[in-house]
Amino acid sequence: MIRIDGSMESLLIVLTGADVRVNEDQLHYLDAKQCHVIQKMRQAIDKLNDSLDELENMNIPTTPYDIATFKEFAERQQRAELLQCRTAQKVEITCQLRTEQAAKNTYLAHQRSARVREAFLQLYRQVYCNVSKKKETKSFFSCLTRDPKLTAYEDAARGLVEHLKDIIYATRQTPETKIHDYVNKLERALQIEAKNAAENSLGIIKTLGSDFRYQTYRAIMRRDGEWRTTDLNEDLVDGMLDGTVSSVWHQFFNDFLKSELESLITAIRDHHDVTIQSIKDRAKRKPKQRVGVCIEKKSDGIRPLGMLKPAKSDYLLSVQEMQREFGGSFKGLLRDKLEVHYRCVARQSGTGMFQRMKDINEKKFSGQDVQELYAELVDEVMSAIRKAITKGENALDTALAQLYSYIEHTFVYTQDDDTMNKNPQKKMRIFLEEEYGKPLAELTIIADMCKERNTTPVDSEATAITGQGVSMVQ
Repeated sequence: MIRIDGSMESLLIVLTGADVRVNEDQLHYLDAKQCHVIQKMRQAIDKLNDSLDELENMNIPTTPYDIATFKEFAERQQRAELLQCRTAQKVEITCQLRTEQAAKNTYLAHQRSARVREAFLQLYRQVYCNVSKKKETKSFFSCLTRDPKLTAYEDAARGLVEHLKDIIYATRQTPETKIHDYVNKLERALQIEAKNAAENSLGIIKTLGSDFRYQTYRAIMRRDGEWRTTDLNEDLVDGMLDGTVSSVWHQFFNDFLKSELESLITAIRDHHDVTIQSIKDRAKRKPKQRVGVCIEKKSDGIRPLGMLKPAKSDYLLSVQEMQREFGGSFKGLLRDKLEVHYRCVARQSGTGMFQRMKDINEKKFSGQDVQELYAELVDEVMSAIRKAITKGENALDTALAQLYSYIEHTFVYTQDDDTMNKNPQKKMRIFLEEEYGKPLAELTIIADMCKERNTTPVDSEATAITGQGVSMVQ
């Protein structure tokens, strides 16, 4: 066809693959009713195949031919009749089988054809609707107004933006590595203190058993380790946040993390400013001065810190929420893990129950079990910390993606600007309205009818639509 700009375009041909056999299992878009029809056809075919197999396996009695008696002659005559009958049945069943198979294949072909017609109609409606309602039409018009000089500028600007992405990615690696190293350092410190606490826990349990009578001991167990002035959980985790852990925790969350994020945001802004200035300088060298002026104005509207600072705030907020949930102590985590154990101890009754309660507790806080218990406390806290950091990094990813998208739409896709495409869009709308207003109206009526009936167009309707569709692409 001849395009609006006068250039030639090839004829568009839609290949449906109608001559390619398709198994019904490949048609995933079939509805329940269609699947039921195919299932009935398949059952009929299977039944016919079974009948053929039965005929093939049927045993016909044989008699010796060297005995010339009337009885044997009658048996041979009966055998011949059975063979003739079986042959006739095979021919009949084979014909029925071919008919059923052809019916099923035809049905599948019709369903596939209806799917192709519907997809074509949808595309036809979408193209006209997008153009007539002045929606985004970059894919329809960008090829009509490509300016070689502006294209060269766009390619250069795109390269600069990609380079900016690479620089920022490399820039982020250093602080992210430092952060993860600091987290690992905190984990190692916690593991040391957790091991110490685990080793001291058995002494705390024994002291509890010697300081209180069985009534008080049982009351403490019934209340998950906390009763009146006694807080067994706090005693068992005492010191886990002291020493090296305390200093590393404070430095990381209160100083290091904030400082690293602030430095990262500043570095990203500087890289952004350098890239934008390079794009502006390249635009100024182009003969079309209006592009340079347009880009100069748009550059004033980009505020990278307006996107990055909220992301930094979200990062720090996720860490603060984690610390708030943790509460500055392992006591709550330990109480939750020992809840079932406390209930088990408190259920003891009868003669010797006090000693049994103490034995159960001392066994719990002895050997490998207690080491695993305290290791789980550290793992749970470190998991929460890493999740908070990952959430913060995702916030930065989102902010950078928005920034990149804004830069690309502002500086790279200059030929897709509505002001530059206003004239060809107008020509395209006039062209469609003059040439295809009537076919489109007929198509819309048919499509609406199909939608109301929840069916596909009948053959006559499809033929008319397909003819008009071919005319359109020609």
